[in-house]
Amino acid sequence: NMMAGEIKNPAKNVPSALVISQIMLISVYLLANIAYCSILTLEELYNVDAIAIFVGRKMLARYGETWSRVGEVFFGLSVVVSTYGSLSSSLMGSSRLPFIAAQDGMFPKCVGLIQTKTGTPIVGLLYIGVTAFACVWPSNITNLIAYVGFLSWFWWGLCFLAVPVLRWKLPCMPRKFKVNLVIPVVAVLSTVYLVIGPFFVNPLPCLGWIAVTLIGVPIYYGFADDDNTCNKWMDQVNVFLAQLLGAEL
Repeated sequence: NMMAGEIKNPAKNVPSALVISQIMLISVYLLANIAYCSILTLEELYNVDAIAIFVGRKMLARYGETWSRVGEVFFGLSVVVSTYGSLSSSLMGSSRLPFIAAQDGMFPKCVGLIQTKTGTPIVGLLYIGVTAFACVWPSNITNLIAYVGFLSWFWWGLCFLAVPVLRWKLPCMPRKFKVNLVIPVVAVLSTVYLVIGPFFVNPLPCLGWIAVTLIGVPIYYGFADDDNTCNKWMDQVNVFLAQLLGAEL
């Protein structure tokens, strides 16, 4: 839904894509876990780190060492392809958030630059990449996934909550498509669990990430105020980046 503005006939294609993709994802996930539980013992499930690779090795071990290695490589590459696909879609979606914020005057205008040849938000993509590197550099990828996931679910929960709130406050507002209110309510309840849970496991890092997030508040008001305080000294940056990257607003 972050890229709905770039999709043809979003009223029809976005809900169809969401429903079909979720059904496929849940089906594949369940089948994979059934396969894992059928092949591995409980002790192996608990102790093995790379379960998919271990399953591939064990599943074909009966045919000899060569086939065991083939299974290991095949399952490992399958995980790599799946991870790459997830990363690609996440990067495409997340880069649109600062891009739209910049177009609405809530972020530096330069982040709203569009590469003229490819039509992509080039500065938004670079911003997401640099931010991810800055987050993972002092820590490790495991902590980044855990705590960024915590923050992501917090903001997604607010998005889910916005659906019933706007349906109540603006009932007559025209909408491209509607969802049954049961869906956002269930999503909000699930989000509450996913946000509160990490505090019981490791509260200090969670508080640290919340503090980092709150840094964005003065930045937001600096760009969204009536005087455009921050935008006054950003014009030269916009021109420089536009020339450097071959982009335009």
